[in-house]
Amino acid sequence: MSDTKKRIREAALSLFNTQGLVNVRLQHIADGAGMSVGNLAYHYRNKETIVAALYQELSQQLRDLMKEFQIVPLFEHWNRQILQTYGFQSHYIFFFLDTLEIIRAYPAIGRSYRAYLHWQEAQLRQSLEFNVARGALIPPPFPEAYSQLARHIRASQDGWFTRRIICEEASLDQEAYAADTWSLIRPFFTPMGEREFAQIHLPLYDPTWLSQPGPSDS
Repeated sequence: MSDTKKRIREAALSLFNTQGLVNVRLQHIADGAGMSVGNLAYHYRNKETIVAALYQELSQQLRDLMKEFQIVPLFEHWNRQILQTYGFQSHYIFFFLDTLEIIRAYPAIGRSYRAYLHWQEAQLRQSLEFNVARGALIPPPFPEAYSQLARHIRASQDGWFTRRIICEEASLDQEAYAADTWSLIRPFFTPMGEREFAQIHLPLYDPTWLSQPGPSDS
């Protein structure tokens, strides 16, 4: 049964990613999985249960990644976490392109996702505060500065694919994703943070980006 369920989820994920959630019916998924609708319904009674299973996969992978990163959130580890987050989001891209439709249609998923977002922001804020304490980031320039930055990082990453597609920006690769995320953090670098950042091998799409001085250089 587990192999059959996996085949169903893989077929659904491929269709959701390429055609959009609202355009896919159970018949399409059954055809993609090579089975009848009745057989599919034995394993997943409706589309919501399939979406919920895919969301559970995604959220667990993202939580595990964030927990691993939190152990030692140095810049090198942070960059690895950013690139792996891109990988998970691109693999489940339908969820980030159709987020509003999903949480409206499936309230239980919406509640779970909102709880995850609050948890994610708290973890990001702790990582920022850790890097302030070790001297890689400047002290907060105003109250709640790093709470706001954590929120901006989360919003930028979760809405990244939608924004790039709407604006018809050519690059949807991890280099652009990493560069956009780091561009939010770099204004808070100390000279120590700049030196550490310069030692990371970043897959950036703009080779001149690293050479541009940040505020801490002035």
